[in-house]
Amino acid sequence: MSLEYSVYRFVEGAAVLDVDVNNSLNQNSPQPLNSTPVQPNMNVVLDTLFTQGLKHINLENFEGPSQSAFAIAREMAGINIGHERTQMLLTMLDGGVSIKAKEYAVSNKMTNGNSLVLNYQKLQTDIGVTASHWIPEYLNAYKVSQQPVVKSESKKIQQFAEEKARKLSSKEIKSLLTSARYLIRKDKYFSPSSSNAFDKVKLVLDYEPSNSKAKEYYQKIFEDAAEDAVDLAEDGDFDEARELVNSGLAKVAGESRLKAALDKILELESQPKKTIRRAVGGF
Repeated sequence: MSLEYSVYRFVEGAAVLDVDVNNSLNQNSPQPLNSTPVQPNMNVVLDTLFTQGLKHINLENFEGPSQSAFAIAREMAGINIGHERTQMLLTMLDGGVSIKAKEYAVSNKMTNGNSLVLNYQKLQTDIGVTASHWIPEYLNAYKVSQQPVVKSESKKIQQFAEEKARKLSSKEIKSLLTSARYLIRKDKYFSPSSSNAFDKVKLVLDYEPSNSKAKEYYQKIFEDAAEDAVDLAEDGDFDEARELVNSGLAKVAGESRLKAALDKILELESQPKKTIRRAVGGF
């Protein structure tokens, strides 16, 4: 439906529509295309997928045929790889994978890291993006670490490659602490083993013991975990409360706040269950 144009001539103070001029403008004006609003719908879909993908990245749920960061990235690339949201997710995914791979290297889990990086490299090939610059270096470090050491010189090369893979940059330390903060807010203090706040903070402290932010998060993990465990017990969720405390004690045996929480849980569990006495009769 075209827009109406009107030109006004003033005759004795009244506005009069000039029909001829209006028709002429309508004929010369560009007509809108009769197309379905695909672009707005695509934006909505990509926005939704981006939110889901970001959640998987924060939880380090990278791999899997569905409900994973890799799966979301693959789907978004299939819709529109050049879209701003797709490019943003791919950038964040690259950072997340590189940090997790480095974390595996520092934790002497190079096999896990190698598997993750190879799958990530395959994803990049499948969706048609340039391989990340850090991937060859990481895979080479893994390859060197798996080779049998024959000569002392070869051993030095192997050690150098492994140390390079384990070295944390300031950017990587910041990313680890950002991830730890997110996991603390999600109550993932000590589990799952693949991604929890304690392991990330401990990784930073092992590498940089004086890091004030890491020390702050270390204390907060135990304070919040102990508080949450007692809250669970007070709500009657004794099994979940004990599981939370024991998962922390498995990380740091004898931790005072967790031990105090465990004592409180046992105390609450030993108390007789409160019964609600129903009133009989009317008012």
